[in-house]
Amino acid sequence: MKSVLIVILGAALAAGLFLSRPDQATFAAYLAQNAGQSEPNFVARLFKKGSSENNAKSYDFHDGYFWSSADRNGKTIYIGLFSRWFKIGAPT
Repeated sequence: MKSVLIVILGAALAAGLFLSRPDQATFAAYLAQNAGQSEPNFVARLFKKGSSENNAKSYDFHDGYFWSSADRNGKTIYIGLFSRWFKIGAPT
């Protein structure tokens, strides 16, 4: 009985990962939202936000079964799980 419950919970986790993985449009929105947050100057933030769409195009987007990743120069920088994006590396 315990094994059946573990299999059901594992299947539910896999279904949740599959159904909620983020796509390329949410990655571009994530970059636009977070662009320029470190800039103290309002004008610098505006210019940084304007360039975020071009910045999203400079990443290679990979869509897996359970997660998505955004790579630049062969190195994974962002990973998407459960409708969220996480920064795991520094852009080169």
